[in-house]
Amino acid sequence: MEKYIGVKLVDAEPMWVEAAEDHLGHPISASSDADGYLVKYEDEYESWSPKDVFEKAYKKIKNNIPLDKGNWLPYQEIVVQEAREVRENSDKLFIFINSNDKYKLLDKGEQNRLIQQLMAMQYYLTILVERIEKF
Repeated sequence: MEKYIGVKLVDAEPMWVEAAEDHLGHPISASSDADGYLVKYEDEYESWSPKDVFEKAYKKIKNNIPLDKGNWLPYQEIVVQEAREVRENSDKLFIFINSNDKYKLLDKGEQNRLIQQLMAMQYYLTILVERIEKF
C-alpha cells in the first residue's frame, strides 16, 4: 500500500460539545465536557470534531506577518520579503477565485487546481510566518 495525504480547506472555530449540539441541532457522541471545533466544509456541511482529532488533521493558517521586530538580520529580511510576496500573491489568487467571473468559466479541474494552489500558498505562508515569529 502507498501513503496518501488528504488536504481540505475548512472554516472552524473552537467550540464545546454542548454548544456544537445546540448549533447543529443533534446530539454528538462525546463526553459532555469535550473540547473541540465546529467545522464547516466547502459544501456548507457542518460537523463537530474533538480537539485532538482536529488538531492532528488541520494546521491553522497564519498570514499576519509580524513587522514589529525592528531590525532584521539580512537572512531574516529575505524571509520577511518572501512572506510579503507570498501573501500578496495568495491574496490576489483568493480574490480571483472568489470574485472574478473568469474563474467560473474555467473547467472544474482547473478550478480545483487553483484552489489547491491557494491552499499550498497559504500553508507555505504559515510556515514563513511561524519562522518570523521565532526570530
